[in-house]
Amino acid sequence: MTTSFTMTFVQIVKKALKRLGVWTDDEVLTAEMFNSAIDDLNLILKGLRRYGKHLWLLNPTSTQISSPDSVTHNDTTYYCLKNHTSEAVNEPGVGNRWEEFWYASTASDTAPSAWALATDYESGGEIELENDVVGIEFAYIREDDYDTELALMDRFEKDSMVNKWELGKPDALYFDRYGHKIVLRELPDETYQLFYTEVKKPADFNGQGEIPDVPQEWYDFLIYALAAKQAEEYEIDEAKIFRLYRLAKEQLSINLRDQQETKHDNRIEPAYC
Repeated sequence: MTTSFTMTFVQIVKKALKRLGVWTDDEVLTAEMFNSAIDDLNLILKGLRRYGKHLWLLNPTSTQISSPDSVTHNDTTYYCLKNHTSEAVNEPGVGNRWEEFWYASTASDTAPSAWALATDYESGGEIELENDVVGIEFAYIREDDYDTELALMDRFEKDSMVNKWELGKPDALYFDRYGHKIVLRELPDETYQLFYTEVKKPADFNGQGEIPDVPQEWYDFLIYALAAKQAEEYEIDEAKIFRLYRLAKEQLSINLRDQQETKHDNRIEPAYC
């Protein structure tokens, strides 16, 4: 049986200071020492981004997608193309931008309710994401224990979609980086379970008892890099500082290589600001 190995911020800080030779297990880790180390850990991560070396997390998740909301308005049936809160500008068949949000249907399997102002409507073809999601990889629909993989579209493929109102089993998706959402090709014609993996930026480090929002494989790099950076606050000889930086760099190279080698072919690259 395997278990997941984790370290808290306090454990990482203590390990770094021990490798630096300025702290032992029988000593108290002061708040000043801890806060200084946490600041340096955040600077280390932000420094990686500055030089184009990005660290990301993979977060497998799933959600249920369903057919779009439909309404009747002025004796016509419409179904929703885009998630929105109703207002005059998107009033079906009337508003200046109604065609962006609704499609006039000639038939409906159900008896839709009447359209109303200040109401949330969903298309079933859009999935809202958290702001820290920077990419999507490996998406599939599971149906009766059978998985159907979805293609990942780029912006040009998404813009070239002709019939955005077509209903069916979605076969592709687009990651809208700026809108923080997934857009499906073909609106769901029924309820499906969609699985996908979010690529996320790690959160800033804080909190003594918390576990860092980074892959476990990066612990060694963070410990060596933190020890080297903390050395600037202590009287540490240059040879030891150089050795710590060298070890940190070696761990960083291994981690970045592993991130590249473990990518799935069906992937949108993380899009960093």
